[in-house]
Amino acid sequence: MEDEEILSIVFATLLIIALALWVNTADAYNQKQIELERLEIQLNQTQSTLVATQTQLTSTQQAREELAIDLFACMEQLEEHQKPITPPPLSNKKPPTLDRLKLALHATTIETRQYNQTFLCTDFAALLSKQLKPWGFDSHIAIIYWQPINAHAILAVNTTQGIIYVEPMSDETLTHEDLLFNYPTMNRVVSAYETWKPTPHTCIFKNKIKRCAL
Repeated sequence: MEDEEILSIVFATLLIIALALWVNTADAYNQKQIELERLEIQLNQTQSTLVATQTQLTSTQQAREELAIDLFACMEQLEEHQKPITPPPLSNKKPPTLDRLKLALHATTIETRQYNQTFLCTDFAALLSKQLKPWGFDSHIAIIYWQPINAHAILAVNTTQGIIYVEPMSDETLTHEDLLFNYPTMNRVVSAYETWKPTPHTCIFKNKIKRCAL
């Protein structure tokens, strides 16, 4: 009789434990289900936001393309209707002055061209040299070499102040010191006029900035 009571107690205990485990499992399942539903709602909201952002991005890209087309058309119209500045006659046979060079550069529109694989820095320099001839300037392409292995084409122009270098992409006029400041690792600039090498450890101060040659 005692054995039967013990078995009954054990069975009842196991039944209670099993019921408790089932309840806990059901609660955990419900909580997971609620969490999954919440995550699904967040995912749907995120997807909606992504769709809206993609739509806005597409609209922005189209607007940029349309603006670029309009800008290109305006530049073409400006080039068509812009009257070139007539070069004033030279007073003597000496090389033109630096002021005349700056006036000539102001009259050119080469800096508005776009650098790409079919129009390189050498093309900029060659075209600028051609456009400076009516102004009486003798000029040659110059190549800047800097470390480790880089090169860039600009234009060397003969003026009353000596050889002045011009960056055709910006119309900036440059002296030897300016070249060294812009290209502190340069080792030489070569043109038909000269081959100039900066003195090692030469320092240039410009706009409160110090740059030194290697």
